[in-house]
Amino acid sequence: MSQALREAIKESERLHDYLRARAVRAAQRDPRPAMNLFITSLNEVIDLHTKRLSALRNHVPAIVFLLLYFVAAVAMAVTGYAAGLVGQRSVWPITITAILIATVIAVVMDLDRPRRGLITVSQQSMMELRDSLNRPVP
Repeated sequence: MSQALREAIKESERLHDYLRARAVRAAQRDPRPAMNLFITSLNEVIDLHTKRLSALRNHVPAIVFLLLYFVAAVAMAVTGYAAGLVGQRSVWPITITAILIATVIAVVMDLDRPRRGLITVSQQSMMELRDSLNRPVP
């Protein structure tokens, strides 16, 4: 995780704490239903922030990758053994099997890192939210 991302997370959590404290004080002074709606919405924002951070920090366990490598090795060994029993080697099935196994491993590794690689998670909705919050109020 980059230093800029760590700082952004700290800043957003500081803002969450600030907003929560202000909302609680305002609700104590003026307990109207509208204030309860604001507090509920603020809690949802904080919950979504936590879920996004959890998704960013959660990775596929190393044992899954070890299992994938083990399955790949066994599959290729069985393919080679079967070719030895038959007495001839067929290049296409072996090549296709190797490519498919390598592709599955590569896709799992790519999905494990949502911010880089071929498969990325769009941050467009968050950028639009940031822009809307930075717009001047008419």
